[in-house]
This record gives sequence, C-alpha cells and structure tokens, in this order.
Amino acid sequence: MKICVINGSPKGKYSVTLQTLLFLEKKYNCCQAVVCAYCQKKGISENEVYRLAEAFGGGMGGMQDTCGAVTGMFMALGLQISAGDLSDPRKSKGATYEEVQKAADAFRVACGSLYCREIKSRAEGKPMVSCVQCVETAAEYLDKYLDTLAVTDKKE
Repeated sequence: MKICVINGSPKGKYSVTLQTLLFLEKKYNCCQAVVCAYCQKKGISENEVYRLAEAFGGGMGGMQDTCGAVTGMFMALGLQISAGDLSDPRKSKGATYEEVQKAADAFRVACGSLYCREIKSRAEGKPMVSCVQCVETAAEYLDKYLDTLAVTDKKE
C-alpha cells in the first residue's frame, strides 16, 4: 500500500499524522494506528496500546460500528486529558468528554459520519472517504490539539 498525506503535510517525522500513516503501512488497524502513534508522544508502551486497540478496528471488531480511527482518537484524548485519579474519578471526566465531543463533531464534518458502515457505504460506486482519510483526519485533529496545548504551555 502506498500512502500519501491527503489533507496537508505532517509537521515532521514525530507528528501523530505521519506516524499513523506509517503504522497503516505496517497493517495496523485504524484504531491501533491512531492511538499507537500518540502513545509514543506520551511514553506509553506501544505494545500494550496495540494489544488494547486491536479489538476496535473495523468499526468495533469488524462490526462496522464506530470507526476505529475515531475510537483511537478518543483513546488518545483520554490519555492526554484524564487526571488518572482513581480516588476522584470525576476529576477530569467533564474536560475529557467535552474534548471528545469537539473531536467527534470535527470528524463528522470531515468524513460525513462516525460510523464505519456509513463512511464505507457506496455512493456513485465509492465510499464517502477512504479508511486512510479517516485515520489521517483523526491524527490531524490530535496534532492540532497537541499544538494548542504546546502554545498554552508556553504562555503559562
């Protein structure tokens, strides 16, 4: 499979977008490609995340439900935003859910749906968008989100 960046140039070899596309070339599923590219930035075990995300490819285990790229994007946002405070589970839930909803809206606008079966439905003989475009859309959202955090961190 040859992959080219469709919606724009990644910001270097460490961008989530570029790493995600490289993982697709290695045959990672959509969810694995997105969340594994992000876990490298967080210093989280790629192997563990790969294993966790395996069941979410193909729209939730091949059931054509929520797109794996979307699920991977949501997992990455959870890894970034969650306080991970087991004694106060609600500490960061609101912020996480808010960002997930923004991400879902952005993905829906770019790809037409959050659901694999709808994205892959054929109109005029072709799907709304390709799986590669879905993965790229999710990864680009994460890259932009991380850029926003970096700018915020510099201001503080």
